[in-house]
Amino acid sequence: MDGGAKPPENLTQISLGVRYGLFGTEYQRDFLVKFAADTSIASTFATISAIHHFGEGWATFASLPVGQVELNPGPGEDPQSAAGIGDIIVGARFDFTGLYGRARYVPGVAFRLGVGLPSGTQSSFAGNFSGSITTEIISLGLAAFTLFPSLSVWIPLDDGVSLSIPVSGRIPLQRSPNGVLFGPSLSFGLAINARLTEWLTFDARFAGLYRTQANEMGHGTIVNSGATVLAGELELGFQVHERVRLGLMGRMPFYTYARGQQVVETFSTSLSVQVTFDDDDDDDDDDDDGSGDSTTSEDGKGDTTKPEDGKGDTKHIARHGESFDIKDAFVMGKVSVLDFWAEWCTSCKALGKKLDALAARDSRLAVRKAEVPTFETEVARQYLANVTAMPNVWIYDPYGRLIHKLSGVAPGEVMTLVKAALRRTFVPPPK
Repeated sequence: MDGGAKPPENLTQISLGVRYGLFGTEYQRDFLVKFAADTSIASTFATISAIHHFGEGWATFASLPVGQVELNPGPGEDPQSAAGIGDIIVGARFDFTGLYGRARYVPGVAFRLGVGLPSGTQSSFAGNFSGSITTEIISLGLAAFTLFPSLSVWIPLDDGVSLSIPVSGRIPLQRSPNGVLFGPSLSFGLAINARLTEWLTFDARFAGLYRTQANEMGHGTIVNSGATVLAGELELGFQVHERVRLGLMGRMPFYTYARGQQVVETFSTSLSVQVTFDDDDDDDDDDDDGSGDSTTSEDGKGDTTKPEDGKGDTKHIARHGESFDIKDAFVMGKVSVLDFWAEWCTSCKALGKKLDALAARDSRLAVRKAEVPTFETEVARQYLANVTAMPNVWIYDPYGRLIHKLSGVAPGEVMTLVKAALRRTFVPPPK
């Protein structure tokens, strides 16, 4: 879900993905598609990628793929294989959402531009495979300088549900070592992203690809090149730890229009692991939920006395599911965060520590906490109707106006929006 959640500042994400794809020879005859099962290619790619977010929407990224392609030409021919490194891609990304904040039904937009380096490996296979097979398929990258622009648009629809529209391109800038200039291609899609529980996400995507024909030096246009593909993709994401996410994806084309005879995808599947490193790790030295930084009266309402020096303006305004007066949720003249948390919510505890640490460093921030043991409690019925995901955070500006209402989002995203609100306030920062 690229761009579906705005990442925080000073954060690095490292991912390792393994993808397996099966391809078969396909013929195009009078708009009817059929497969010839005597020729197939299986590809396995392992890609390590990293992205670092600097804040203010800027990030840099890089990816390194390593793969193997195995060709089974059918009866009478020996299987062949090629292995090596793919095209290394480096680039930058800018998230425009930080300029205006995130809200329901307000689209988020991110643009990225990558440059593929001519590091890919290409191999040609000898033999008669009942027709020619385009070299674009039997390759680990284009082995040429290539531009990879992309635009991601996502629209938050409801708590934990968003609609995303990714569009990306591939523009080769030179011929590959075997004299082929691959044509530009366009990828596009439409996806529904849903957070089913605190630890489980589900993505359903429609994906399209339009690839123009290639040109070979001395021979002109390659007849067996270029295609249009429409596919369906399903992905499950598992948050196994605050900093570790697993992804399992399956992809199946349901329409392919290939010029001539080509090797085209029949299905593919992938498994990915993403690890996040945050420069705010020092915040974790605080208490688990920040309860030591605040005082609570017997009736569960927050103590309005001045916080202790060095502890920050952090208070509990409701305990054990009891309700509270919404006026206690914000402090005029400060950016205020109303944190609905639960003892059973791991992300809530991680967020609480980060908010407490930031409040201790910045006197412009006030944190107010309300405990939600279950969604059947009074506080949930009054303020969290139809909400099923945690944590829930409301952010107010220094004038007491609600500017963000977040549900089931990652702690890093909350911290990014809180810091952005602090940067926009006119209250002088602490010395």
